[in-house]
Amino acid sequence: MATATLTKTAAKGGSFLLETPQPGDVFTPADLTDDQKLIGQTAEEFVIKEVLPLAKDLENK
Repeated sequence: MATATLTKTAAKGGSFLLETPQPGDVFTPADLTDDQKLIGQTAEEFVIKEVLPLAKDLENK
């Protein structure tokens, strides 16, 4: 399986507030690969089924 790796430079401190971003620097969900989307769906399903039902118990510990 071939994997594409995108490298983006993170903004330093609050510079993202003062500088104009380049279009290529903006990340959107459209940038995700199908595998990344699937991992996100799997994580969301896990949280909904396994974590949220126990949320009150976890908070009280």
